[in-house]
Amino acid sequence: SKDYWEKAGSGLAAVHAIQGLEFGFYDDTFIGPIVKRNDHHKEWASFYAEQRLIPLARQCFDQGKFTQSNLHQLDRLCRQLNDHFPTENPSLVHGDLWSGNLMCDDHGQPVLIDPAVYYGHREMDLGMTALFGRFPEPFYDAYHEQYPLEKGWRERMPLTQLWPLMVHLFLFGGGYRSSVKSILKQYGS
Repeated sequence: SKDYWEKAGSGLAAVHAIQGLEFGFYDDTFIGPIVKRNDHHKEWASFYAEQRLIPLARQCFDQGKFTQSNLHQLDRLCRQLNDHFPTENPSLVHGDLWSGNLMCDDHGQPVLIDPAVYYGHREMDLGMTALFGRFPEPFYDAYHEQYPLEKGWRERMPLTQLWPLMVHLFLFGGGYRSSVKSILKQYGS
C-alpha cells in the first residue's frame, strides 16, 4: 500500500509499547545456530553485556575471529553501556528486524516474520533496520510520532548494531571484522 512504511513504523512502535518487568524472556531464542540467552536482568546494560555481547565475543575468540585486544575493548565498552543508552522500560522487540523479515501481506500491509523476541531496549530493533540498508525515512518518522525516541538514537546505532555484526562475523567471518573492530575502537578504547 502507499502508506506501507508509515504503517510499518507505527506498527513497530505499537509492539515496542508492550512492556515487560525485566529485560529478557521466558525462554532462550536463536539466530541461526547462536543461542540468544534471555536470563532476566533489571537493567539494559547488564542484559546486553552478559546475555549478548560477552558470550558471543568468547565464541568469536574461540574461532580465532576475535583477538585478546578485541576482548579487552569489548570489556571496556560493556562497562560504559549505561553511559550511552537512555534508561527505558523493557520493550517487546522483534530481535532480528532486518529488511528480509519485514514483508507485505496479500493486501499490501506490513507483516513481521521470523522473530527472535525478548524484552529489550527498543533501539536494538531500530539499529537492525539500518544495518543492511536503511528503511525509508517515513518508517522512522511514523515510529517517532507514535513512540518518540530519546535524543541521540541515531548516533547510538553503532552500539545497537555491534551484536548483529558480531553474529555475522561469527557465522561468515572476514568482511564483518572491520565493522566490529571499528565499533570496538570507537566505544571501547
